[in-house]
Amino acid sequence: MADATLRSLAARFSQESDKALAASTLNQYAAPWRAFVAWWRLRRLPGSVYETPPSVVGLYLYSLYLSSSADGVGEGRVRAASGAIHAFFRAAGCESPTSHPACQTARRLAAKHLVPRPFRRDAFTSADLARFVGHFGGRGAGLRHVMMCAAVSVMFFGFLRFDDLAEICVHDDLLIITESHMEIFLPRSKTDQLWDGAWVVVGRLGGPVCPVGLVERLLRQGAYRRSPSHPREDVGPLLRVVQHTRDGGRLQRLVGTLEHPVYSTSYTAFSEALAAMCGEAGIAAHITPHSMRIGGNSTAAANGVPAEVRRAHGRWLSPSMVDLYTRRSPGAGIDLTRRMAER
Repeated sequence: MADATLRSLAARFSQESDKALAASTLNQYAAPWRAFVAWWRLRRLPGSVYETPPSVVGLYLYSLYLSSSADGVGEGRVRAASGAIHAFFRAAGCESPTSHPACQTARRLAAKHLVPRPFRRDAFTSADLARFVGHFGGRGAGLRHVMMCAAVSVMFFGFLRFDDLAEICVHDDLLIITESHMEIFLPRSKTDQLWDGAWVVVGRLGGPVCPVGLVERLLRQGAYRRSPSHPREDVGPLLRVVQHTRDGGRLQRLVGTLEHPVYSTSYTAFSEALAAMCGEAGIAAHITPHSMRIGGNSTAAANGVPAEVRRAHGRWLSPSMVDLYTRRSPGAGIDLTRRMAER
């Protein structure tokens, strides 16, 4: 009985230990910690996450080193994950595994070999959107292609980051669809430091690239369940893994539980699929998941939408950030140069 009591107390303590972290530490490390926990669950290791062997933690950091190398980014992922694991283990009263030689080796490899490549991302235009949906979203398109078309359109018109897209839950209280528009609840985001949540409203346009119409099509074709059948059921995110089938694909998991939720597609998987599909559709620009947020804001600016309206829609914290995400036509600069040459 004593052992059962201690086990129960230990489990509850580990679940609440993050409350002992300073708010700044929690904000800094919450995302990389969630990523580690998700990875740990997929491994189906015995015990709790705080019982993960240090050598396995080292292999996790090494996997981040490999993905960072493939993506051409610096050591930030490895350092953030190592810091998050150390902070949460210590908060739970457990010895940090990050001093293990395997973890030290992964950090040294990252520091020595991960040199970020010059990063370029172009704006995704309305013409690109029409080309993308026209190529992949026609009649008879498979579930995976319909999902990507819906995702790209929602990101473009909603000024969404990938992290925002991944947070969209299909629960009918959190994704509200009407005859005129769609309301999307984002429980957290990069600019929502207090996790107050925010609603993003996207209008119904009609036509093949309409974000509302594409989401409705995706929900029908994927046979999503939008209302849980019991209190501990998780209906999951809009963006998720699709399993290939002869008739066009199906959702790998239709529902989950609060203990074992349905997870969204990873950033790497989405980014790689987006790049491959843009290439196949003949979109020559360098498109990344952030290109839709840049392109949507830039298109709205070109069409005369005031900066303050765009700032609110994109949930930017300052006017300077709105300007940073606005790509302008070179026409004004060309005209200025020609005028300077006039005599």
